[in-house]
Amino acid sequence: MDVTRRDHIKNVDMRADFYIREDIVGRIHTRRLGYFGHVVTKDQHRLPYTVLYGRVEGNRPKGRPRKRWLDDFIDDCYHRGWNIVEATHLATDRQCYRTYIYTAVTACLGALGIAMTTKIIKLTFVEITTK
Repeated sequence: MDVTRRDHIKNVDMRADFYIREDIVGRIHTRRLGYFGHVVTKDQHRLPYTVLYGRVEGNRPKGRPRKRWLDDFIDDCYHRGWNIVEATHLATDRQCYRTYIYTAVTACLGALGIAMTTKIIKLTFVEITTK
């Protein structure tokens, strides 16, 4: 495909021509969620777990607080209708968590016999984790 910038073809159209379904931002969100699941399932004494949940004591510099990795992760969870506690509990079941991240949410919930709505996910989340 011989396309230059002078052709003024939008990125959305180019992705459609090459059958690319996910853009780079969506891939970053997915990878970030996947890495969180990886860190949560590992031992608590390992360095990535300590860095994720650790806090540094002392005063911080003036100005706007810096954006942390966890802040971006919380935003990713918010866009999927989760909070960080739900994401942590989901990550303990690796197969279900991968299903939540990489495929439709209905596949994991359908296997459990749960109808797919945001409210039902939040209501039945307690039932899933207590079994």
